[in-house]
Amino acid sequence: MNIPNKIQIEGKTIDIVMEDMKDIDYCWGKTYFGTGKIGIAKNMSDEQKQITFIHELVHMIFETMGESELRDNEKIVHGLSELLYQVVKQI
Repeated sequence: MNIPNKIQIEGKTIDIVMEDMKDIDYCWGKTYFGTGKIGIAKNMSDEQKQITFIHELVHMIFETMGESELRDNEKIVHGLSELLYQVVKQI
């Protein structure tokens, strides 16, 4: 799976950038809701970047849907993104 530089959700462009996140060991990705950007730590394997991209994308989708409780529920976001990744990597 190739991670795009940009995607569109409901006509809004979301920039996807690889970032240096080494100062935050536990952080593999970040969704910038206000600016429409997804950041992914660049110091990971391709597979981990792909999983992280889908994880952050799920956050952004819930935000777009106005579902802030789901957006902030890491258990739901993590579970859904792991399952989506299993499907997407087969395509």
